[in-house]
Amino acid sequence: MNRILLITHEASRTGAPLVVLHFARWLRSVHPHVGVDVVAVKGGALADEFRKVADKYVELVVPPPAQKRLLLRAWHKGLRMTGFRKEPSVADIRDRLLQDLAERGYEVVLANSLASIAVGGRVKALSQDRPVLIAFIHELEMVIKQLLPDLLQHLRPVDRIWAGSALVRDGLVRQWAVPEERIDVQYPIAQVPEPSEAMDNGAQGGVLHVVGLGSVALRKGYDLFIQVALWVKRHHPDVPVRFSWGGPVPPYDRPLIDHDLKHAGLQGIVDFIGEVVDPRPLYRELDVFLLPSREDPFPLVCIEAGAMGKPIICFEGATGTAEVLRHGGGRIVPYLDVEAMGQAVVDYARDAGRRQADGALNRKQFAIFSPAHQCPLMLQRIEEAMARKASVK
Repeated sequence: MNRILLITHEASRTGAPLVVLHFARWLRSVHPHVGVDVVAVKGGALADEFRKVADKYVELVVPPPAQKRLLLRAWHKGLRMTGFRKEPSVADIRDRLLQDLAERGYEVVLANSLASIAVGGRVKALSQDRPVLIAFIHELEMVIKQLLPDLLQHLRPVDRIWAGSALVRDGLVRQWAVPEERIDVQYPIAQVPEPSEAMDNGAQGGVLHVVGLGSVALRKGYDLFIQVALWVKRHHPDVPVRFSWGGPVPPYDRPLIDHDLKHAGLQGIVDFIGEVVDPRPLYRELDVFLLPSREDPFPLVCIEAGAMGKPIICFEGATGTAEVLRHGGGRIVPYLDVEAMGQAVVDYARDAGRRQADGALNRKQFAIFSPAHQCPLMLQRIEEAMARKASVK
């Protein structure tokens, strides 16, 4: 492979874009002869990081150039009205960018997440070389129905599908009738800490620290996080525990959260600390990681927390993380069973030995999701897809 295009739905500091960034960095380091371009459908905080590792970085959602002078703006408007000037639309600009990309001679296009698949299909259609198109799908049924209900139509030009977990694969087969032979289970990548960074789960000061991470959104279950804390407080007031949620809090939702914490008597017990740019200090000090997501294919925060030696609690059927925890390292409780999740927290609070043992196991079993382990596997699957396509010509 000489040149690859990596497409991310945005350049935000979130799970799917970070997977693209880790893979791009690894390619640049281990296979510097491979040309790497990156397209972000929308920009974000990781844009500068992508620019550092990509030969070419493009954002498709480009704001129109600002016309600061009123007179100049009026002049251009007059020219447009008389037909002497026609400014390109956003769609025109986007098409030109995609056409330019299609002419760069990609052998492979990797469309990461749902919102990137259509862009990948367009680049492939515009390219004379017809590159191998791989769709890396991280999403489960709920999000697919919300964002791309006509998924099958967008999968037509796709040569190979990567599912971000076995749960994602099973959903594609069961809900969308995608042939299983088209799919590889390819777990995502996270920056796994060094063993020396992992800390004992000693409940500092005798207070168990339970942490959740993610955007304040219903899918992430931030409301269930509050309910778990309330159940623990009401049914086991003798258990010293505090709860912290790290992640962006929309201004519209902050008053509602504060209202709930106040009226439930959880102030001082539950804290929504806002966006966490570097979660490593938080990983080091937490004792138990709580994943109350209703649907979360294989969140990087669980990889990071698990590799730091922390036990994890999640819902059955809600996340691919359970595929790891079935071997130990945490608790998988019935879907939306707040009581069972709260009891799991209490059990960990009362059993330091269990916390230590589960954390030690996670340190080993989540270490395999590092770039050093997963990126070579991704490259191998890319080469297999290229060979498969070449064999049918």
